Amino acid sequence: MIQLNTIIRRRRPSLTPMIDVVFLLLIFFMLVARFGVDRVIDINLPSGLGHNSQYEGAPRLVEIQSGKIVSLNGFEIPLDQLSSELNELMPSPNALIVLRSSAEANTQDLLDVLLYLKSEKIINVSVLGTDNEF
Repeated sequence: MIQLNTIIRRRRPSLTPMIDVVFLLLIFFMLVARFGVDRVIDINLPSGLGHNSQYEGAPRLVEIQSGKIVSLNGFEIPLDQLSSELNELMPSPNALIVLRSSAEANTQDLLDVLLYLKSEKIINVSVLGTDNEF
């Protein structure tokens, strides 16, 4: 026979599987997310069959110091003044600029200078490695 006055106890759902799913989703999105926008700079490497830029005019050696300080032909100047100083020394807008990194400069300093030169429309740049002497 059917009992009408029976109390049906509802089971409370367990939160443990839901918490597991939330943590798995959190870990998944942490692994696939990009935590910043990478800045990209195009660097054209010289090929073996390419042409070499001929150096002409006054010397234009830019040594990269740490921070926003560079030295042009041995004289330290702030990075934001580099373009005006280089324009005085360049015989043409596409004249070659030689970059050399000092011992205290890091890769980010080099990229900052390259991006600055690119923004100032100076694109003919040669970068010396650590074992090169000028």
